[in-house]
Amino acid sequence: MDEFGMGSHSTHTQHGAVVQPDGRSAGGSSGGSAVAVAQGWCDAALGTDTGGSVRLPAAWTAVFGFKPSYGRVSRRGVVAYANSLDTVGFLAKDVRVLRRLFEVTDIHDPEDPTSLSLGTRARLGRTTGETGRRLRIGVPTSFNIHELDPTIRHAWTESLKALHAEGHTLHAITLPSVRAALSAYYVLAPAEASSNLAKYDGVRYGGAPQTSGNATSPPSAHDQTPPPETNTQQPLFTHHRTTLFGPEVRRRILLGTYTLSADAKDNYFIQAQRVRRTVVQEFDAALRVRNPLTTFPSSSSTSSDLEVDNTGAQAKEEEEEEQGVDAILCPTAPTPPPHLDELLATSGHDDEGEEIEKSPADAYVNDVFTVPASLAGLPAVSVPVAGEKIEDKGVGMQIITQLGEDEMALKLAEELGGLMR
Repeated sequence: MDEFGMGSHSTHTQHGAVVQPDGRSAGGSSGGSAVAVAQGWCDAALGTDTGGSVRLPAAWTAVFGFKPSYGRVSRRGVVAYANSLDTVGFLAKDVRVLRRLFEVTDIHDPEDPTSLSLGTRARLGRTTGETGRRLRIGVPTSFNIHELDPTIRHAWTESLKALHAEGHTLHAITLPSVRAALSAYYVLAPAEASSNLAKYDGVRYGGAPQTSGNATSPPSAHDQTPPPETNTQQPLFTHHRTTLFGPEVRRRILLGTYTLSADAKDNYFIQAQRVRRTVVQEFDAALRVRNPLTTFPSSSSTSSDLEVDNTGAQAKEEEEEEQGVDAILCPTAPTPPPHLDELLATSGHDDEGEEIEKSPADAYVNDVFTVPASLAGLPAVSVPVAGEKIEDKGVGMQIITQLGEDEMALKLAEELGGLMR
C-alpha cells in the first residue's frame, strides 16, 4: 500500500509498486489488498478508505470494495491519516463476504473516540429491513464530466439500464458542490495529516534513519527525485523527517502545514470546511432517508400546556422523503486503470499531442468521484461491471446511500453485480 495511505496508485512504498499482472495500476492506497483478493490469494482483505483508497483499487482490479458509514467500524489500531475521514473498509469478490465481515465488525468500540455511540446506532438503517422494494436511483448530473472516459460512461449507462429493467426508477439529481469537493479534500486531509504525523520525529516516536557513511535508507521505487541532502548541521527533527518520509508524504505534510498557518487558514482550511458542510447538506437534500446525525427523533411525551400544530411540517417532510432518492449510482473512477510505466514517466502529452511535464498532483483527479461520499461520511460500494469490450477491465460503479443505510448499499451492489457480470 502507499506510505501512510497517501496515494492513488500504490507506488509510494519502500517495497516497490503494486502492479496487476497486465502491468496496470492497482489503484491506491490499498492496492495490495485489492490485488490479493483479485488474484485469489485470500477471500477478503482489509483496507483504509480516506478519500477512496478502498473503492478505487476495487474498481481497477474488478472486485467489490465497501466503505462503511463513518464511525461504524472501529479504527483502533489504524495509523491515522485524517481522523475525520479514515474508515476501515473491506474488499472481496462476493458481496456476501463483505456483509459477513461488516456484521462482525459493526459494533461500538469505547476505545475509539470516532466510533458511533449505541444511541446513534439505534437510529441507523431503519429501511434496510424492507426487501423486494423498488428503489429510486439517483443519477448525479454533475458527475458527467468532460474527462469521463467513454468506456466508463458506457458502463454507467448500461448499469442504469439494467437497474431500470428490474423495476427501479431513475431520477436526475444535482450535487453542484461536488465539483469543489476534491479541492476541499486535498486541503482538509493534508491538514489533519500534518498534525497526526508530527509525532514521527525520530526522537519521541519513530526510529532514527539507518545511515552508512553518506547513505541513507533506500528511496522508494517510484521516487525519481534526488534524495534529500543529509546535512549533519540540520536540526535533528529535520534530518529524521526528510530522510524517513517519502516524497508524497513530505509533500502533503508541507501542504497541510501551510493551510493551517495563520496567514492561510481562513482562505483554505475554513473555506474547505464550508465546502464539506455544503456537500453534506446536498447529499441530505437528495437522499430520501433522513441523516440520523442531523435529524433527531421527536420526544414521545407531549405537554398539555403546549399545543403546536406540526401537521404542516410533517407533511413537508413526508413530501421531501417521497421526492428524494434511496441510492445514488455513479462511476468509481473517471478512467480505467492506466499502465504503470505511463504513471512513472516524468512527461506526457496533452489532448493536442504537445509534450507536457507531469505533476505529482495529476494522480489526485482519480479521487474525484470517491471523495464526496468520504467528506459526508456516507457508505459506498464499488461494484465491478463489464466494459463495452471484452478487454475493458477495471470498470467500477459506485453505489452511495445515506449514513447508516449500509445494508441497502450492499443489497443494491449485490443486485447490480449479478446483472452486470
